[in-house]
Amino acid sequence: MMGKSFGYESSVVQRSFVRLPGDDYQDRISQLDEVLTFQDVDGSSTSAAPLRPRSRTRSRIEEYTNPESCKIHPDLLTNKIYRPLELGIMFNTEIRKHIEETSCHGFLMIDTANSRNWGLGSSERLKCDSCSYVSPHYRLYEELETGKRGRKPAKINVGLQTGLMKTPISKTGMSRILAHANIAPPPKCNRDASGCR
Repeated sequence: MMGKSFGYESSVVQRSFVRLPGDDYQDRISQLDEVLTFQDVDGSSTSAAPLRPRSRTRSRIEEYTNPESCKIHPDLLTNKIYRPLELGIMFNTEIRKHIEETSCHGFLMIDTANSRNWGLGSSERLKCDSCSYVSPHYRLYEELETGKRGRKPAKINVGLQTGLMKTPISKTGMSRILAHANIAPPPKCNRDASGCR
């Protein structure tokens, strides 16, 4: 036996959920009786339900075309260990290339956001604060020849491991000393691997 089917009209409004970037979110949100509602582009209310806005992220293009000069990367305020010879070569080479290629007279700064650390040694590159110039990475430490394939150990890391073997101090103690000197200690995995090669 078949019954008769009835169609009911739903009084529930179908809502779509929308997540906008932060700038657009502030322009389109309104608060009425402590209820957040969206306004359409023309100012009328919509059935869209607002979600928390996306955080403002800078694209790679924005980062290099409009650098945030007022913001200083926290790694620029820490101490690092560089070999003066390699540091001088990097700056002199890149300052010349920067002026010749771009004719810009902005300052070249170490791009600490893109540092490549190898224990206490690091590879750095320079970035202009005025234009989009970015140099290649320069290794600012000396490598040891091992005669083996693969990445060569940094001389500073092997020297540190040798010193720790002859001095009654632990790796953790050495990391604490470096941290108190405002030098970022190498991660534990680098401390263990760098002296073994």
